[in-house]
Order: sequence, then structure tokens, then C-alpha cells
Amino acid sequence: MVLSTLLVIIEVFSQLTHLIKSQSSKTKLEKNNIFEKYPYLVGRLKASTEVIFNQKKITTTDHYTRWTGAHPYDENLIRVGVFGGSTTFGTEVTDEDSWPALLQQKLGNKYAVINFGVPGYSTAENIIQMALIAPEKHPHIVIFYEGWNDIKNYHEKQLGVDYFSHGISQNRNLGFSSLYSQVEDDLFEGNYAFFLDH
Repeated sequence: MVLSTLLVIIEVFSQLTHLIKSQSSKTKLEKNNIFEKYPYLVGRLKASTEVIFNQKKITTTDHYTRWTGAHPYDENLIRVGVFGGSTTFGTEVTDEDSWPALLQQKLGNKYAVINFGVPGYSTAENIIQMALIAPEKHPHIVIFYEGWNDIKNYHEKQLGVDYFSHGISQNRNLGFSSLYSQVEDDLFEGNYAFFLDH
């Protein structure tokens, strides 16, 4: 009984610590304005930006991607486009420690790894990126690193065929104020009757 109670207390403490840290990181990202609205994807990285949060540097390229150390768009390089959510973006790590930057280091100077990752992106956003953005960069190889955001959407009861609730959560995730503030409040408070009535 004592062991079970202790495990529950540790779990609750761990969850609260994670929640506080994630809220702190989101707030710092919002203040630093690293994302901008984008008509087909809710948001994307701003171009040519450098910010520091939690003592970690985030640098973006002039092509709205996160820096990986690749030489910018030399036609002789083999271009590797990596797509995904926060893990691909590297939310809790500095530029050099994101896995796309580590991949760039491993592959060497004959390759250019392009990090298209954005926190919260799912396969739905990656499909849009592949249709509208990736062709401009002409990647030879494409890597998708998805999972958590797709699983979260799969279990979202009010997702809708148009991914509306995912778009609303992305507005919050990327720090944008939304025209749908009442919908956001209802969605995040679990009041789904709002959707059924409208």
C-alpha cells in the first residue's frame, strides 16, 4: 500500500513538473516570435531568425526551415528533406543537438539536410508541405518522422474530417491568438456540445 501510494505521488509530481516546463517553453517561444501565420498550415517558422530560450539557440534559415549546418542550396549536394513535429524540429534542444543537425554531421559535406519540422505537425501537415513547399527545395531523399501527433489526432473524438480541432490546437501550440477563441475555450475545456450545435 505504501509503495503504491509513493508511486502515485511520484507520477503526479512528474506530470506536474512536465506540465510546468512545457508551459514555460511555449511562453518563451511565443515571446520570441519564431513562428508566423501561414495560410495552408496554420503556421511556419519565420525566415532568418535567431532566438535563445531556456539557454538553447534556435536559428532559422532564409527558407523558413531550422538550421542544420548544411550549405545553403548548392545544386551539387544531395538534399535530404526531414519532416515531422516537435521531435524533428528539436523543441527542447539547441540547433546543433536536433537530430536533423546530427544527421547532417554524420552525412557530411556532400549532403544538405533540410529541417522542415514544426512543433505539433502531423502527417496531414506533412502532406501539405510535400505538395506546396518541398518541391521548391527539390529534395532527393525525404524522411518522415511522425507518430505522437498522429496518435493524438486519431484519438481526438471531435477532430472532424477537416482537422478543425487540430488546427485550433496548433494555433495555441504555436502561440497565435485565434479568431475562434470561444471554440478554443470550449474545445480545451471539453465542452464539445458547442460543435454539435453549430
